[in-house]
Amino acid sequence: MRDVVRLGDPGIDEAWARRRALGGAFVSTWIVATTLAVGAMAAGAVGPVGWIEAVQVRVLGGVSPVMAALPFMVLPFAPLLAQLLPTDVRRPFLLGMQQASSPTSGPRFEPSVEVRRRDLARKVAVATTAMVAGLVALLAGIALAVRESSAPIPPPVIVSYEDAASGRPRTGSVLVTGAVEGRASWLERSTTRGSTVRTRWRTLVPPDAPGPARLVESVVVGTDDANRPRDLVRPSLVGRLSPLDDWTAARLREAGIPVAGTAIKLERSMGDEGDAVDASMPGALLAIFGFVATVVGGALRWKARRNVP
Repeated sequence: MRDVVRLGDPGIDEAWARRRALGGAFVSTWIVATTLAVGAMAAGAVGPVGWIEAVQVRVLGGVSPVMAALPFMVLPFAPLLAQLLPTDVRRPFLLGMQQASSPTSGPRFEPSVEVRRRDLARKVAVATTAMVAGLVALLAGIALAVRESSAPIPPPVIVSYEDAASGRPRTGSVLVTGAVEGRASWLERSTTRGSTVRTRWRTLVPPDAPGPARLVESVVVGTDDANRPRDLVRPSLVGRLSPLDDWTAARLREAGIPVAGTAIKLERSMGDEGDAVDASMPGALLAIFGFVATVVGGALRWKARRNVP
């Protein structure tokens, strides 16, 4: 039978209980933070995961973010190593870590009824706030998505090559004039869970302009019946401007494509008149976030209310 410790026992006071709770909170925070960090590094091709992706490009000619992140997917489980140490009531922080992953480890802490009621009231308040905020975000996201997707799509703004390559922030679609596509190109292949996305990268330069390009384009291309990349030919250079990340710039230089130290990316849109799906994405993402927050907050509130002493 497991030992039981209570407030008032030798060495068991409010400070001990806080350190034990902090150990359990550390485990939860570590799992969430490291999982998000590994995912962000894989998506943004930065940090150690980005270095592995760069090696994949040089050796294999393509990128698999999942395989690049695989060696680091053990990081969220690092708190499990605390189980290898002996449990000791004199080390409440470590005991909290151990009991967060294995509730039956060490002695069971039994708080007083007053402490349990105070903690549960706090949990109910937090869960209720998350549920209400999620519901508001859900309704606002749905309204925003409907309004933006049904609104007329504004025509692209006409900009010169120099204006596009200046790096001045711009929103919406633009039509770049005074530029031609360079001959050299790099086909980026990114594979995630068996699905491969091919992106064609080219420099955009003024006619007969020497030197590295300050503007590059990216076009997601499909494949023909023989699984060969098919270039999309459009009558004009229409897309969205954003800074070119260092990882892609380095890969372009490795492929022999001259790119300036600070370059701008023109992400080609679905067509010269833009894409209505782009306009509804912020509202859809907000609605998804709100739905998740509503469900999680409601579930936690229901669970906390059931455990009121």
